[in-house]
Amino acid sequence: MQIPLDFQPVKAALYWQVGLTLMAMIVGGLWAGVHGAVSAAIGGGISVLANAGYTWVMRRGSRPQSAKAALIALLRAEAVKLTLVLILLFLTLTFYKGIQIVVFFVTFFITVLAFSAAFLQQGADKTEQNE
Repeated sequence: MQIPLDFQPVKAALYWQVGLTLMAMIVGGLWAGVHGAVSAAIGGGISVLANAGYTWVMRRGSRPQSAKAALIALLRAEAVKLTLVLILLFLTLTFYKGIQIVVFFVTFFITVLAFSAAFLQQGADKTEQNE
């Protein structure tokens, strides 16, 4: 039995993240100047890049033929995502001295939550279509 993988929610989630990052850049720029806008871009960018890495890992292999294989692929993708987040957070906090920490982390957390929210929205849309 082949387990289907639907990447439409991932695509929607990445669009949501990019849109929220752009809005945060505007707000961060108005609130804290250039460093605020850059901090928002980096905060959102980390989340977008991590989720893009997750998607790449999930899509690069063949479709899992069992639940065990699907779980292993999912865990591998989550490990890549977490590793990317930790490395990018470390690099940003170490080397970007002008960071506006509040703008950075607020944007990061909002975009992380947006990834989950996009999946919930896509699930709700499919449920309504099936009724």
